[in-house]
Amino acid sequence: MTWKRPHMPAFWGPMRERYGFYQPIALVCSTVGIILSFGALCSLWLWNLNDDPTSLRSKIALSGRTTSVIAICCALLRTCIAVQLGTCCMMVASLSFEKNNQCVLLRDAATMSMYRYAANVPYPMILPVLRGTLVSKKPLAICLLLVMSLVTISSQLISTILLSSTGLNPIAGGLENVSLAYGYDNSDWTFPIPTLQQKPVEFPRFAEQTATPFNILYNSTSPGISDTGPTVRALLPLRASNRSSLLYYRGNATLIDSHVICAAPEVHQLQLQHDRDRKVNLISGNFSARVLEDAVKSGDLEKYGSFSKDVGGKTDAVYNVNACAVYGGYVDGELLCPVVAHYETPVNWIYDTFPSEKVFGEAENQWWLVIRHRDVVSVEEIPILYNETGYKFNGTEWTTKLINFDSRAAAVEMTLCLSTFRPAYAAITVRAESKVREPEYSFNLDSMFQTNFMSKRLPTYNTTSALNQLGVKSDDDRERGIFTLSNYSQVSTTARNSLWAMHKQWIAVNNTGGAVSMSSDQWSAHEIYSTIFSRTIQETGTASLALQAIFSLYTANFYYDQLDRYMVFTNSTIQAVHAVIMPTTNQGLYVVSGIIGLHFLLVAVIFSLYFYSGAPKFLDQAWQTVGQLQYGDAREFLDDTCDIGDDIVGNLPLAAAKWNNLVELSKQGYGTTSINCQTAKTTGFYPLRLLQVEQSNKTAFLARRNMSAQRAFAETERPQRAELDRQTAENIQRWSVHGSSRSLLVVGKSTTR
Repeated sequence: MTWKRPHMPAFWGPMRERYGFYQPIALVCSTVGIILSFGALCSLWLWNLNDDPTSLRSKIALSGRTTSVIAICCALLRTCIAVQLGTCCMMVASLSFEKNNQCVLLRDAATMSMYRYAANVPYPMILPVLRGTLVSKKPLAICLLLVMSLVTISSQLISTILLSSTGLNPIAGGLENVSLAYGYDNSDWTFPIPTLQQKPVEFPRFAEQTATPFNILYNSTSPGISDTGPTVRALLPLRASNRSSLLYYRGNATLIDSHVICAAPEVHQLQLQHDRDRKVNLISGNFSARVLEDAVKSGDLEKYGSFSKDVGGKTDAVYNVNACAVYGGYVDGELLCPVVAHYETPVNWIYDTFPSEKVFGEAENQWWLVIRHRDVVSVEEIPILYNETGYKFNGTEWTTKLINFDSRAAAVEMTLCLSTFRPAYAAITVRAESKVREPEYSFNLDSMFQTNFMSKRLPTYNTTSALNQLGVKSDDDRERGIFTLSNYSQVSTTARNSLWAMHKQWIAVNNTGGAVSMSSDQWSAHEIYSTIFSRTIQETGTASLALQAIFSLYTANFYYDQLDRYMVFTNSTIQAVHAVIMPTTNQGLYVVSGIIGLHFLLVAVIFSLYFYSGAPKFLDQAWQTVGQLQYGDAREFLDDTCDIGDDIVGNLPLAAAKWNNLVELSKQGYGTTSINCQTAKTTGFYPLRLLQVEQSNKTAFLARRNMSAQRAFAETERPQRAELDRQTAENIQRWSVHGSSRSLLVVGKSTTR
């Protein structure tokens, strides 16, 4: 009878012959599992702060299940990689028997034959293949096994690698509705008004909407103008910890108009006298700011949405500084003096475009004279700067006077500034892109080593981060760490705003003739304010930004000092950042990507080598594997190995001569050996030795099979014959005794005489 192979499709047939039935399915399913698991991990690693809180990724993070998801994905990855490496081990085991990669000795033929049917990890195959490689000098199989071992070990560390890249990270939470106090509910309240001599407690994070700052420079010898542009800043009714983690706020809050414009003044009879006994500098005189008048008339300010002027019929304004007292040994630095307009009706400067007049109402304007000394080394030099004429314009907002001494030149600079202050309650919407830690001042150790009081001293506090937040170093909201004020609108409320009272008392105090020294001495503003003011002018050359910075900081500190006293509440919607365990770096993901990439490359190489190899296929055929081993050169001693150990088999006479010879699977599947596979003569794919003994091998095998069958038949018939003899003896005895029966019973058969 001739056996015929079942018909299989053109594609599936070769695949089935080479890889068996289950292995292709396992390879495909495990590949899908690896891709899905790695995709899930990549999704976790690509999170960002502004993820939708309702997304699956955010829900996993906010529920604290990030590590569990990573562990599950890693377990699935390890399982799928192990499945594919198991199939690869079976293919490498088969390749090691193939002629071009022959590296299995007869002593290891049984071991490697079992790995052709079932193998999970590559480690057990390394020693057998290494022994064969030392003989055959064909390193392909051992190299593949070493790389597979590396991938196997690395795959076990995937979860450790990934979890080491995680940590606490901020992620956006869901929207929450809260009730927050934002104002007073009566007009009867008393509280102390802080001064610039008091240390600011914090640098609150605020929201801002602003126009672009601008300068008007007519020419290098005429007065100029510097303008911060219309600026609205919102103070949220939240403490520092909540402000730092806030991403979104919608509700009522306090707005502050913090617009400042400075211009170069025309000086008229301005003098400074120093009283040594009282240690007081007295400034007196008057000046005008015609450049502002001209800018209003020409429409230059209106073009930028800045101030316009309502003077009630008057055309020119003269501003008085009358006995402005400056305490202390003020030498080098900045001086801030309040001034008043010399009119029965105060000059009112307004603007109608931005911010909205309906929200803020009438403006409260304050005029300031900013005086700056440069290279002044003694108090005796200060009156000389003021008592002499010779003030000049340089195209900026500064009016400058220069005095040449013996070996140097000292200078005094002045600018006239107008600041508005209009607090209001409004319904606002603010947003931020990230969690931000509010600035903190740090102690400057270098200032401790400045011992000469009359020299320029380094500031005691480092306020770089505060300057950045206040807009001195950057105009980008994200870099500054502030909120973006998306919109605001008028709100109807009975709440009283304490900032009005603060500002009115501030103006009342400052208009009495007192001045604030922005230098570093015991009578000056607190060093944090003076450092911010001085550094802003030094870095930008603009007094308007310096005034805006210190007034915003001063107002914000007063506002948050009163926050616990507010009793009018607003229903607000907030979105805050939550600290959860999430990936912090991508290094772990990169390492895992490399492991998976190396694994897929290894699988592709082994798959290709095996597919195009000349050895017999069938990965998962157990009986075929056993039959190929028995049909080859091991047949001569295989029957003797049933009851002895592997270490004794090598001492058998028929095995010892070939024990360390290489084994090759022929095309028919016989396991034959040769002394040196690299030099063995072959005809086609058939070894010469196999061609010579093939017929005798078949004859010997058939003879042995017949002998085995006869032996088995004899063993089966022996008990039947004994039983037949016993029954025959009984029947003869019974027949001889009775003599009446004519029947003889023979093992269930009856014969009649």
